[in-house]
Amino acid sequence: MKRCIFGAGGVGGYLGARLADAGHEVHLIARGDHLAAFQTDGLQVESIHGDIAVDLWRPMTRPRPG
Repeated sequence: MKRCIFGAGGVGGYLGARLADAGHEVHLIARGDHLAAFQTDGLQVESIHGDIAVDLWRPMTRPRPG
């Protein structure tokens, strides 16, 4: 199943990582520091429920219009 998470910060990133780990197609929408971290490190989750490292496909930014 395809999922899109807008505002992929702490909570959205965690949910996205868990969904991706379960085999769902996940697209994350992020900006600022979170986007920069995704672009350089991918998505890393450290949790008492198990650590996850998700390789994000094509993290990118899109300039705002005008």
